[in-house]
Amino acid sequence: MNDCLSHTRCNQLVDDRPWWPTRLLDLRDADGNINIRLIETKAIECPEPYITLSHRWGDAVFLKLLTENLDNLKAGISIDALPRTFCDAIEVTRRFKIRYLWVDSLCILQDSIDDWNREASQMSGVYQHAICNIAATGAVDSTEGLFFDKNLFAIRPCKVSIPVRNSVAEFKNVYVMDYDFWDDRIGRAPLIRRGWVVQERLLARRVLHSNRDQLYWECRERSACEIFPNAIPESMMPLGHFKDIVPNPKLDEDVSTASDPGNSKDVIWSKILSSYSRAELSNPDDREAALSGILRMLEGIFDDTCIAGLWRRSLPAQLLWWPSGSAEPSPHYRAPSWSWLSINGQVYAYRPGLIKETDRDTFPESATAELEAIDIRRSGESALSSITSGFIRLRGILVPVKWPKAYKYHTNVPLTIDGKEDLNIHGDFDHASFAVDSAGWIMQIIADRMSEEFHGSGLVLQLTPDGSFRRIGIFESADEGTRYLLSRRHREIMAGEKGLGNKTPERDVESLLAGDSISEVADHLKEEQIPPLSRQETVQDQLAQVADHDPKEIAEEQTIVII
Repeated sequence: MNDCLSHTRCNQLVDDRPWWPTRLLDLRDADGNINIRLIETKAIECPEPYITLSHRWGDAVFLKLLTENLDNLKAGISIDALPRTFCDAIEVTRRFKIRYLWVDSLCILQDSIDDWNREASQMSGVYQHAICNIAATGAVDSTEGLFFDKNLFAIRPCKVSIPVRNSVAEFKNVYVMDYDFWDDRIGRAPLIRRGWVVQERLLARRVLHSNRDQLYWECRERSACEIFPNAIPESMMPLGHFKDIVPNPKLDEDVSTASDPGNSKDVIWSKILSSYSRAELSNPDDREAALSGILRMLEGIFDDTCIAGLWRRSLPAQLLWWPSGSAEPSPHYRAPSWSWLSINGQVYAYRPGLIKETDRDTFPESATAELEAIDIRRSGESALSSITSGFIRLRGILVPVKWPKAYKYHTNVPLTIDGKEDLNIHGDFDHASFAVDSAGWIMQIIADRMSEEFHGSGLVLQLTPDGSFRRIGIFESADEGTRYLLSRRHREIMAGEKGLGNKTPERDVESLLAGDSISEVADHLKEEQIPPLSRQETVQDQLAQVADHDPKEIAEEQTIVII
């Protein structure tokens, strides 16, 4: 701890102004006895250091902060009323000579939606400002504690004497141990598989992991353990340092102009999304809330706004996320179909193709669909209130397609249009829409030109009864297929010496969505954001006309609404 307090990278915050959580546990020592009580920090004038606890709730029943016991916990908390993990965390906090401890279940009202939403929106501050985070990494629930009986001989490297090659009498000592022990003990530990802990681990400046075999340390400059107290060898951390995923904005380059591709916005977000989305949530509806702290921090780093899990400056390309094979739809409405929040399971973010820096100006990535409007409606005023509805309005080339009977239960469907243009459809899951003789629609979103070859990606859509569309997957197209799906305008642009760059055609997303323009656009489109039933025949007739024509002749763009 003392060593880390001198680390430059570990002591730079996004916002280094004094800050405290709303509530803390006061562990003051009165006459040699632990006197625990819940306090409201607004009554304290001079903020002092505090420690946070990451723990797995599991199925254990333990004391929680409720509206009915709020006053009692302010008066005092008996240590006998707390589970073992909390008691051990109190002991560690006192050993560090820190007076205050933050525990989610005791510092957030568990029976108040308003309090929960308010506190959940402050998670970035809670963990970033803590002097240290204690993680009960090896415990399956709060009853197991932080400290376990250990076999010290089992964790020490095994020393083996082996003969030196081409020598009869000479021997050398080598040490044998688990090469992948960090990922085994930390990466696959019960706590780390919890969705909320992904952001707790990333946001905290330093983490003390308590596992069954030994203690582990993790900060921005070092990962260590009892076997390797100075630092774990880089060769034993093939996946790298987890905390390096997010750059420190006080020290690192602006991610928008970073020369290191590994430090770019797309790479950072891709790593975070894949790590977070594969984690477990006791309540799957927390899928957005459990990431809110990281999103709030990234908004400052990226200078961008996240809308239903998608970064607005990178729209419409951000629509091209794709799920792992084990993904499933949410059993009830959680978000629009175009948002990855609408499904359960691991998700991968769209990442632009690798283009040589010398080719980037001549052959850039181009958006072939235009975002005209986006809107999200929530059940309350809080940014974490549940999403009740949402839509995006896109303009692009809409093409009807059919998928073959043989792929009814598959998520990857090869598709041929007009006998030769090959596409590959990736369904969001084993969707009922991919049934015998089923038909759908596709709209290309992105096209890359590399030398003389083209590559495209877009959305696979299903028409709804009211004339709007629902996302059911994405597709990829090779050279011919990509050209096939371009409008006349984009064919002319991409045939020239220079492409469109990273901005959407005609209208820049940043200017479209700047300030309050989202709500202004939504109000303007209020009556037509989703075509009503009275207009269904008109919409269906329009799409039927599109379907009756040769797609090669469909060079005019269509405006559609996706819900």
